[in-house]
Amino acid sequence: MKAMPDVINCVSLTALFHFINLATSLKDNIILIQPAEAQTSSPLPVLSPAFNTFFAVACSISPAQANHAWTLLRHHRGFAKYLLYPPSQYCTKPHCLCRGKGMTLKKAEQRNVVLFTLAHGPCAVRSVQLYCQDCNIDYCHNYTVFEGMQTYYDEQPETIQVTDHVFMEKSVAELFKTAMDVSWTSATNCARLYNMCLSQGKQTPEGYHVKFEITGDHVWDAFILTALLEDSKHRMHSSLFLRQAISGTGSQKP
Repeated sequence: MKAMPDVINCVSLTALFHFINLATSLKDNIILIQPAEAQTSSPLPVLSPAFNTFFAVACSISPAQANHAWTLLRHHRGFAKYLLYPPSQYCTKPHCLCRGKGMTLKKAEQRNVVLFTLAHGPCAVRSVQLYCQDCNIDYCHNYTVFEGMQTYYDEQPETIQVTDHVFMEKSVAELFKTAMDVSWTSATNCARLYNMCLSQGKQTPEGYHVKFEITGDHVWDAFILTALLEDSKHRMHSSLFLRQAISGTGSQKP
């Protein structure tokens, strides 16, 4: 802040906080449009023209002020909260040509999904899938797909994909598992409990194709998926065995 006092003097704190929130949410999108050879281990030195214009308009500041704000705050931009990317921007195959050149994955597909959270109820979010054109591997939030086989990451994020368009925080899945184990609550009643008590009365946005409503099938899919992942980690099973077991449940269906 002391290095660039003009930014503080010319831009309101409200605009700065709005800038931080946007930069935090769009971190992976900012990386995605950079050249494949760009390093992602440290913040980009300058914003792309498209994002510079976007931040300027969104925060009601000039393009120059947007650039100054990025220079000042880029090391504190944090991580996206409700933008579900794969854990890495690089292909993880050891002999991948793109990885060998230090190139990030640039072919991406976004879809609208719903994320069921414990503290904020259901949230409309975006899930981003990256694709390695050299290895023909799709990188999703929880797993990779190669020749029809889903392979789950050894280190899982705090959200799990229950179906193609439904994600759930692990804390919500653990709540359901506890209710089912301790009080023999059915999956249907677990879903009713969430929809009545934890959804905060949120309604599905108009035109949004995914309902803000948990079903009994979602509860069972989350239960089975988390149980298999935990069992595999505990027993140190081979990754392939676990992937075949999960794929066989049919849980990853629309």
